[in-house]
Amino acid sequence: AELTGRYPGEGGIYAWTGETFGPFWGFLCGWLYWISNLPFFSGVLVFMLNLLALALGPAGKPLLDQPWLFTGVAVALSILVGAAHYVGLGTGKWLSNIGGVSNFGLVALLMLTALGVGLRQGSATDFGHASYRLPLDANTAILWATMVFGVGGTEALAFLRNDVRGGMRTILAVLATVALVQIAFYLTATSSMLVILSPQTATRLSGLPDALILGLKTLGLGP
Repeated sequence: AELTGRYPGEGGIYAWTGETFGPFWGFLCGWLYWISNLPFFSGVLVFMLNLLALALGPAGKPLLDQPWLFTGVAVALSILVGAAHYVGLGTGKWLSNIGGVSNFGLVALLMLTALGVGLRQGSATDFGHASYRLPLDANTAILWATMVFGVGGTEALAFLRNDVRGGMRTILAVLATVALVQIAFYLTATSSMLVILSPQTATRLSGLPDALILGLKTLGLGP
């Protein structure tokens, strides 16, 4: 918010870096920012397709068992997303809108499933006697990085700084709202997962689908 208000131009972090340290560092910052999106979106595609395959049940098994099929579907999906954004901002923004609505639906489903599991057989995690002291190891570093990453992307508001209706007042309101919603999502989703799964059985890559599958199966709603 401070940097977006301080620099009137558009461009976000590479414009801020260029204005402060010079054009070379601004270019380097922009290049690294762009390059970092390649592994990020690849990881998002892998995560989404894993969720889709697990949601399809036996019908989705070939997607997980055949790397070439998985890769082909991922490439096709990335082309569709790129094409939607190429058409224009008016079309591409709907992907973000659909994703946002889907997140609310997913968290609501997870919370309801956890509530049903908790009422039926109790929580898989003993929150009352759990240790909340973070160990000083690599897992803690990953945890903090993940928490910070949860509010990552908000700097992209500066790319359209001069096109935001309401100017800085709207930008500040959006940043505050996003931060509060993200914190609430992390707390409720993590707590819900731990009602269904114990910390020892939760994994970084498939903890969410594992929790939903186990929770729905416990309630008699899954395969």
